[in-house]
Amino acid sequence: MRLKYLLIIFCIITLGFLGYYFYFSHEKYSEVPDGFSYETRNLEIGGFPIEAYIADTGEKIERGLGGFQALDKNHGMLFVLKSEGLYPFWMKGMLFPIDIIWINNDLKVVYIKQNADPASYPEVFYPDTPASYVLEVPAGTSFRHNFKIGTPMRFFAE
Repeated sequence: MRLKYLLIIFCIITLGFLGYYFYFSHEKYSEVPDGFSYETRNLEIGGFPIEAYIADTGEKIERGLGGFQALDKNHGMLFVLKSEGLYPFWMKGMLFPIDIIWINNDLKVVYIKQNADPASYPEVFYPDTPASYVLEVPAGTSFRHNFKIGTPMRFFAE
């Protein structure tokens, strides 16, 4: 009987440590990897607030989220493209699944690739309609918040 109680206590303590570890390690997911530097911008898509890392140079666009371990639920990366076009994206170097959202000059969603998985590489994802921005967010975000074609995005004043 005593062994049973000791086993239960051991399991509770172990679960407590695991919960603590996963909770606090998750807080660091959206940290920018060493050697990377991004400005951030607060935006909203379909009423959902996102703190977005801005990829606005060739190097940053090419690197994307490669090197990130994951993203917290209210974080993303916004790719600011030079002109409206049919920009392809792939999962090269990615470590976690994401939703890829293409947005036009009118700041409306024109295409969404949900749950793009790193194992899909070298598959390339294209929008059906030209876009000027691409927003990458954690997989499942667009489903949970009901993003669809036409959903508006807006930038918060700085």
